[in-house]
Amino acid sequence: MEAKLINSFDISAAGGGKGLLGDIDGDGYDEVMAGYALLDHNGRVLWSCHDLEDHADCLWVVDVNGDGRPEIAVGGSVTCLYSADGEELWRYDGSIESQHIALGKFLPGEPGLQVAGLDRIRRGDGYKGQWDGKDGMFLLDCCGREVWKEDRKTSGWLTIVDALSNWNGDEKDYILAYRRGGGVMPALYDGNGEAAVTFSNDGYVLHGDLFGRGKEDVIVYSGETAWVYSGTKPEPGKMPSGKPVPQEKRLYRSTLYPGGER
Repeated sequence: MEAKLINSFDISAAGGGKGLLGDIDGDGYDEVMAGYALLDHNGRVLWSCHDLEDHADCLWVVDVNGDGRPEIAVGGSVTCLYSADGEELWRYDGSIESQHIALGKFLPGEPGLQVAGLDRIRRGDGYKGQWDGKDGMFLLDCCGREVWKEDRKTSGWLTIVDALSNWNGDEKDYILAYRRGGGVMPALYDGNGEAAVTFSNDGYVLHGDLFGRGKEDVIVYSGETAWVYSGTKPEPGKMPSGKPVPQEKRLYRSTLYPGGER
């Protein structure tokens, strides 16, 4: 059967970059966040973010402020939060380039969720003659106010940040940061920006529930080796055998720009 094109949209007109699929407005149909524009299931533009440059590097759909309705968190030229109806709720412009954002309850006891971000302060690929790249993490509260910003002393500008939950059964959310450079190893950071767990091998990182225990494990991998880390020791007798372990939707694809739903 020949595939039939129903609709098309030039994502470059909306800044390009990241895309996201999900029922954002609760109408029973999936919408598409294509760059800075939200499309309905017929491909019609419902609304677009305004006054944003470059492109969307990271998108999340999640109830950030605790009002029971999903918002859209956007990381791009700045970090901002939009309602499902397209209203800009807040904007944080205290970064140079918001390359990654990760949503989680990094500060238990505080309202809503917090937004962890990675600011690409200075590129190190020769762009504009710059070879001494530098980046740094930051944390915002649910209202977009800066909680802290990392004053990084080591070199490195290619950090990836993501959210990891329930590492050792404590139900806490952590900020996973890797590919840091400058001799900084992959680590889980708490809501105060302190490294709670540091991994002894460097490389790219995957995380998920490997043993069906409801706890997230970590795989650090290089070109030849993969190292598996767990917050608690697995019990061999309780490990699933011969059947797949249910996983989160985000693991259907591999990307250096994490995002999605929560």
